[in-house]
Amino acid sequence: MEFDAVCWHTADPATGLVNSVPSDDLGLDRFEEAVRLEVWADDLATFPKIRHSGARAETLSRVTRGRPEHSVRYREQIAPAGFGDELRAVFDAHGGMWGCAAFMRASDRGPFPGRQLELAETAARHLGNALRSCHRPGAVAGRPLVRAARLVAARRGGGGGDGGGGSGHTGRRDSALPLRVRADARGSRRWRCCWSAVATRGTSPGSRR
Repeated sequence: MEFDAVCWHTADPATGLVNSVPSDDLGLDRFEEAVRLEVWADDLATFPKIRHSGARAETLSRVTRGRPEHSVRYREQIAPAGFGDELRAVFDAHGGMWGCAAFMRASDRGPFPGRQLELAETAARHLGNALRSCHRPGAVAGRPLVRAARLVAARRGGGGGDGGGGSGHTGRRDSALPLRVRADARGSRRWRCCWSAVATRGTSPGSRR
């Protein structure tokens, strides 16, 4: 996916409150302020509002019709950090939100393309089911415990061996991404859930064309 920073969260499915904040791209020095805006500000495209709309993903550029400055978190956090658009995804399953993520795109790269929003919608459904299965391995009666799953998202046309050439790969930077889900065996009664996103991020400002 064409993003410049991402913050992943797991969540309490009963309340929807996030309970972890892993990110290699964003500092946590203003996370308390981010939580305040998410819970108390009447903002656009918050995680609860995305869920209540029936969608699994949304971008600020789309929900504001190209005017992201209408969002309070855009004005107070996203724009000052140098980002121009945000794509949020909620990982819902069986009525609960088991996780969510926020992807940021640099201000000089324009909004997230529509096909990346479609990708996020598709991936969010699988991630929600995978997270629920990992936390509730015996939830489905009559079925064996679910093995740990890893979701790998890789850009088409990147030469990474996701099926070889000649299969309609366009090589465009907003190309649709193929999704592959792999189940990895763990110990007989030890279950662990993990997911990884292997995605093509934006190049450094000095190397962009």
